[in-house]
Amino acid sequence: MIVLKIFVEGNLYDVWNSWNNPEDIIKWYQGHEDWITTKASNPLMVGKSFSYKMMSNDLQSSFTLNGRYLAIDEFKIIRYVMDDKRKVETIFQEVKNEVMIIQRVEMEKGNSTESQATWWRSILLNFKKHTEAK
Repeated sequence: MIVLKIFVEGNLYDVWNSWNNPEDIIKWYQGHEDWITTKASNPLMVGKSFSYKMMSNDLQSSFTLNGRYLAIDEFKIIRYVMDDKRKVETIFQEVKNEVMIIQRVEMEKGNSTESQATWWRSILLNFKKHTEAK
């Protein structure tokens, strides 16, 4: 499991909404500069499934990230399981004029921990950049 932490300027309401709004997700959910998210569906309710369509910039490769929500405590925590059974937990905590986001991600077999950590860290950095620019 990897644990990542980032601080995002803004209030908890705006950060939470930027994290969960499909129109925002397609603007920030990239783990590498060679990939984009072209479509996002995110019914934020326990038992419901989300789906993010990812595509390489050269349009040669694509995949869809799917998951199902296990627990949601609005403005505090989101837990989900991806189709490959890996679990992810994202915690939101307001700290002065920022929101601290802590993300715990189970590792995928077959890819190095370093490359996976880089991918997930890039997603968080893209989120921070997008959200703070709004």
